Amino acid sequence: EHGIDPEKYDGGYWQDNVPIREHRHVIGHAVRMVYLMAGATDLAALTGDAELIRMLDRMWRNTTERNMYVTGGIGSSAANEGFTADYDLPNFTAYQETCASIAMVIWAHRMNLLHGDARYADVMERSLYNGVLAGVSLDGTRFFYVNPLASRGTHHRRAWYGCACCPPNVTRTLAQLGGYVCAVSPGALWVNLYVAGTVEAELDGRKVLLEVATDYPWDGTVRLSPKLDSPFRFQLRLRVPGWCAGESVRVKGTPVAGPERERGYIVLDREWSPGDEVVLELPMPVQRSAAHPKVKENVGRLAIQRGPLVYCLEGVDHEADVHRIALPPDSPLTPESRSDLLGGVVVLKGEGTVDTGRTDWTRRLYAPVPETTTVAVTAVPYYAWDNRAAGGMAVWIPVIPPPPASTGPETRAEVSMSFVSSNCQPEGIRDGVEPARSSDQPALSCHWWPHKGSEEWVQYSWPKALRLAGTRVYWFDDTGRGECRVPRSWRLEYQDGDQWKPVRTTGLFEIALDRWCEVEFDPVETRALRLVVLMKPGFAAGVHEWQVLESPDHQ
Repeated sequence: EHGIDPEKYDGGYWQDNVPIREHRHVIGHAVRMVYLMAGATDLAALTGDAELIRMLDRMWRNTTERNMYVTGGIGSSAANEGFTADYDLPNFTAYQETCASIAMVIWAHRMNLLHGDARYADVMERSLYNGVLAGVSLDGTRFFYVNPLASRGTHHRRAWYGCACCPPNVTRTLAQLGGYVCAVSPGALWVNLYVAGTVEAELDGRKVLLEVATDYPWDGTVRLSPKLDSPFRFQLRLRVPGWCAGESVRVKGTPVAGPERERGYIVLDREWSPGDEVVLELPMPVQRSAAHPKVKENVGRLAIQRGPLVYCLEGVDHEADVHRIALPPDSPLTPESRSDLLGGVVVLKGEGTVDTGRTDWTRRLYAPVPETTTVAVTAVPYYAWDNRAAGGMAVWIPVIPPPPASTGPETRAEVSMSFVSSNCQPEGIRDGVEPARSSDQPALSCHWWPHKGSEEWVQYSWPKALRLAGTRVYWFDDTGRGECRVPRSWRLEYQDGDQWKPVRTTGLFEIALDRWCEVEFDPVETRALRLVVLMKPGFAAGVHEWQVLESPDHQ
């Protein structure tokens, strides 16, 4: 069916690896997987198939408890636009396709209808307000296909994509927003999203209008007014978001003490009359979130949330590099309404710390901690990032200033290349971000595309000579989505006066995917080292990371 040898076919990419009722964990292409689950949820609702429902509950837990970003998006890997392993949720290389966030809204909505439980609407809201909204610029003209949770300032929305699924999908979703706000069941109107406007629904054959007035998500006060010609008894079920504590409700100005609650909803069961008004108060304190310890990249980092919105730091608001700023857990963050910023938002203001210098780890195992200084911090909603000047962005903020990611001789070198295109960032070759796979899409991408089949080089140059004796290379290969492959061959050359000479080694210049390729060579004294690659015919090549090793006997 897919043009693959049946002996090698496992079907994982298409969720075709096991019969539908036997799925136990997410696999393959993220959008396909969740669309499949959404369809299966519709089928389960129609048939009551208990085995199918058990599968859906398993898959929901695996998705939301082990494979979902704090922004409600899914799909960590660019290689398959989908899933890898539980808790593999990188930040810079997060794929989190806009369509996958939309798929989560679609599936969460259906699971909410199936089970009548607010926790599914919690995920629907999280995905909608963060993952989906980030997919479109504030003026509606540019779009994200990929939504990382950290950037060095090189990732931007585009006006269109050759694979044009995300732009029309996000606009279609926003146009259908009204269909997600409320739900009905016999004798009950369920309010899942607090959006200003008028809801029209039919309950037990009678039309009901519900007017909603609110400044949500900036403010947690929601006023709901049933518009009736005559008294009518029905249940008004108000979702209490999972992020909220200390909620309260008033009916006709009178507080409701100990209101009935069921599966995350306040249940107001009464005869409603013309002129009735319900006021729901949802406190919105600033909250810090920690990731599960198995999410290795976020150990020692916290994310910021207020109400349903996840926040981030953007370079345009800070003089310091946002990736060097730390935010202690006890550092207060104060909401501030800014009608003049990003179409009108609530920002979070506070103070963080940044180190005043870089530690030189050359030939050192331990070193004093650099002094830190206090810096002003402004956090903005994640959905609104990259709508101003280009710059870094981070969702997960360290609680103490982080050490530099890499400490080898390459960090002290100047980088140059034989060819640099408009979407190549040479600094990516030594940014210290070690990939999990060759297919990872790096935040800073070092490659020679669109040159193909040619011999190219990348060079490190130092102000004074070093004694070098080895190197490590991690190759970039975007098979399935691009034109970069591992090279046909490679070698190392060092500068000796005005000449470039090959290093002498008894080992091979290995070429392999998904791991470091290392080679040792006879020590050389040099001020410059070149990595020379011969690319495969018809293909470009790229390098995730290139590290240089000093001679162990160098004094």
